[in-house]
Amino acid sequence: MGFFGGGGTTTDRIKTAHVQDVGYGSPIKICYGTNRVAPLLGTLRDFEATEHEAGKGLGGGSTWYTYKASVMMFICEGQVRGIGRLWRNKDKHANYTKAGFNFARSGGMAQTAWPFLLSTNAPEALNYSNTALIAGSGYDLGTEATIGSHSIEVFGRCLSTQSTDQNYTDAYIKDVVDDFLHNPYYGALDASTTTIPLATDDMHAYCCARNILISPVLDTQKPAHDYLTEWALVANAGIVWSEGRLKFRPYADEAFTGHGVSYVPNTAIMYIFDDDNVDEPIQPTRKKPVDCYNKVAVECLNRAKEYNKFTIDVSDQANIAQFGLRPDAVLSLSCLLNPVIAKIVAHTVLQRGLYIRNTYEISTFCEADQLEPLDFVSITDTGLGLDNARCRITSIRDEQDGRLHITVEEAPEGVYCG
Repeated sequence: MGFFGGGGTTTDRIKTAHVQDVGYGSPIKICYGTNRVAPLLGTLRDFEATEHEAGKGLGGGSTWYTYKASVMMFICEGQVRGIGRLWRNKDKHANYTKAGFNFARSGGMAQTAWPFLLSTNAPEALNYSNTALIAGSGYDLGTEATIGSHSIEVFGRCLSTQSTDQNYTDAYIKDVVDDFLHNPYYGALDASTTTIPLATDDMHAYCCARNILISPVLDTQKPAHDYLTEWALVANAGIVWSEGRLKFRPYADEAFTGHGVSYVPNTAIMYIFDDDNVDEPIQPTRKKPVDCYNKVAVECLNRAKEYNKFTIDVSDQANIAQFGLRPDAVLSLSCLLNPVIAKIVAHTVLQRGLYIRNTYEISTFCEADQLEPLDFVSITDTGLGLDNARCRITSIRDEQDGRLHITVEEAPEGVYCG
């Protein structure tokens, strides 16, 4: 303590930067459409402390330090269209340069290395082809020597370049599926040996007419089937392997027109089952009332609210009034960034789950072998009280004795489109 008052204060100098290990071991993301992602720290070097003094005199003074370093962050894999806003902790910046970064690359195969690193440590100056990144020399780490929490708005893959195109912000599901499966660098299939022909035209027409687009971020290792199933759910489609192609067939049985595209469903009855062409009695199954949910909630992200989570609920009030509330578990679809699209999806899930209750198991011989899942058929069975009841195939299994085991669901009109 000084004779005329309190002594000075000195803040201990920090020897190295504090780095969060939240993303340690995480894969580099793949970004489609436009979304907000957390980058991964790729390089941290040239850590430097700067001493500051104030208030020196009879009353003492204070000494503290600020810190900076050279930082590189990996955003995602694959070439993107651009980088938008950047958030650091609670601060939002209009772009990466406003946040203190001075170098960026979009992930092209022929992109050049960071010039600063070339001039200071050339052996470490890699171009990181096929990886979008940002970097900054002398990046401000504040008085705590912390990198902080970062997230970046990315204009990612499968986007058009025309601002008048509805695909300018989000991505068409058919384009995402194709890139996800066949991209030569990160595709789910080995592009050098395997290519799966896709049939997505009908699904694309339906999605365009209803303005259903997605912006998924692939940041978790899970089976490719899980991603495809989620996107098919959004597209109101089923996935069918038939005729050597992977087909995405819409469930929608109503026509839609919008955004310059018309969707016209195929509602033809492809086969008529009756007592003359089934090998065994048709076996019915009815879903329990407790499993018929009359409220569905979809959790998505809201781009208009800085990509924060948003939950939209839809319900069948008439059913709730008659049977009471039966809510389903929240359906998380982070690939959706528009609550309007989320509402369409929620309505579709609600109506299919609530009003399609009966399924039937059919055993028949190969005269029906041209059928495939999602085809419409009809059933006439006096024992079940069915007279040309419209149904839809959900699965077909070949038996060893030449029979087909076909599972169908009842298909009342007006419940497939939300």
